Amino acid sequence: MNIEKVKTAFKIAEAKIIPNSTKLNFKYLKEIKDENGKKLPQSILRKNYARVYLIVVDGEIKKIGSSQAEGGIKQTLEIY
Repeated sequence: MNIEKVKTAFKIAEAKIIPNSTKLNFKYLKEIKDENGKKLPQSILRKNYARVYLIVVDGEIKKIGSSQAEGGIKQTLEIY
């Protein structure tokens, strides 16, 4: 599925592959906006909200996951 068809998600980071590793390096955006363009505080990345996340490569959704783990979305993405 193409990410352009998703209307209720917003971008929080860019990811790059770490050479000679299976891990990703996430570069979090300095300015985060929700799907309606409303600015969100950086603290949202560490808040303990239940969340669904998408990992997108070249506009195509490659992974859909969810988490309620403590540490927010930043902690959730640490496994990648």
